[in-house]
Amino acid sequence: MKRILIGLLALFPCLVHAQLAVIETSDTTLLSGSMLMTEAQPLDKLTFNQKGIAVYDDPSIKEKAQLQLLLADGTSYFLVVEPGKTQRIKFTRGKGGKLQVDYKGANTALSVLFNEFAKFVPEKNTGYEMANQSTDTITHEEARRRLDMRYQRLVKMAEKLETPAERADNLRDINLAYLANRLQLTADEDYKYGRNPNEDARYMTLIKQINPNDSMYLQRGLIDMFVLSKMPPATQETSIGAYGAAYLTAVDAHIANPKIRNELMESMVGTVLGQIPADQTDAFWTVVKAKADSNIVQKYEFVVSSRKATKRGMKCPDVTFSDPEGQQHRLSDYFGKTLYIDLWATWCVPCMMEIPALARQVEHYKNDARVMFISISMDKNRQSWLAKLQKDRPAWPQFITNSEEDALISREFGVMSIPRFLLIKADGTILDADAFRPSDPKFSEKLDALLE
Repeated sequence: MKRILIGLLALFPCLVHAQLAVIETSDTTLLSGSMLMTEAQPLDKLTFNQKGIAVYDDPSIKEKAQLQLLLADGTSYFLVVEPGKTQRIKFTRGKGGKLQVDYKGANTALSVLFNEFAKFVPEKNTGYEMANQSTDTITHEEARRRLDMRYQRLVKMAEKLETPAERADNLRDINLAYLANRLQLTADEDYKYGRNPNEDARYMTLIKQINPNDSMYLQRGLIDMFVLSKMPPATQETSIGAYGAAYLTAVDAHIANPKIRNELMESMVGTVLGQIPADQTDAFWTVVKAKADSNIVQKYEFVVSSRKATKRGMKCPDVTFSDPEGQQHRLSDYFGKTLYIDLWATWCVPCMMEIPALARQVEHYKNDARVMFISISMDKNRQSWLAKLQKDRPAWPQFITNSEEDALISREFGVMSIPRFLLIKADGTILDADAFRPSDPKFSEKLDALLE
């Protein structure tokens, strides 16, 4: 009997294994460059056969999971897959070239719901209108009507899901999104007409629906909206330090849940310290020490200390790094000229975006003996760095740090994120430990003013 069973399994493998997803399209423009995003494999390119069919499977997926399909035309769709079951999705072009999507198989209802939920945003706000290149064509009242219709449609879809748990989870997410969308729409209308949302009874009635001590409301930034409603209104004159201090004070006064308090405070402290001018740091840090948990204070204390040690005119820390051949160098080896230093890494997308602008600045100043450009990579993978240099062949000195040198530079200069740009005076003192970017339209004007 056992032999017969083994033979049957060999003849009918589909009985014991089903592909997670089958994607089909007759539109050849979608075949090249389409990808699936998953937690196990962030970006997995799909391969279509001659019939326009791509099959996806991933043995690491052990339970129901949500995938995102990125098509070559830039559109994206969600699909829910489950081991032992197959989710099919077919794309066709309808009248006028509009892309039509048809789901079949397991978890179709959940896949369709996720795609509708992704579009559940107010159609009346600056971000939406810019993204969709639309003009100010509908009223806020019409936007509310459309939002309500979408909400009701989503609720009906969620109520038809298979299991009680799926119904409850998705209804909760829909209701939270609906609350956030109504708040956003009301605030947008208030700002348009010069009103303060915190003085609008409609807005504050919605705010009262938020439980600031329930982590569920962290979704969609709802607790953040609650905190902002407890702050004095910000103006164009409000400094980032004053704004951050007011935020921490509001969190301290109105949020009792320790986990939520710490999450909100740590996020704000990190954001402010990454942008705050040196002359505002002390006042802001006084509020941090008074309001924030000691772990947050300890985590960011080095940033404040390094800010004080790297103020303009202070002696520059003499850090070390190595060149592509492995030869070690000291920063002081290059004193004698004004140094513009780029701290970057190959994995850092904003860093990579600055490289073309940096190359243009290097070319512009190539005959100016007063200034020198240096790039210091904080890559952990030396081979990735070398491959990037081999590809780009930059015309200015390139160096890389090891883990100890990386930690030292981060500590001495208070580097919390990259790209970071430093300006060092010819005598080895600091001009600016958080200098303007190469892409700054006024780069030459600013640098020329600093050159001796």
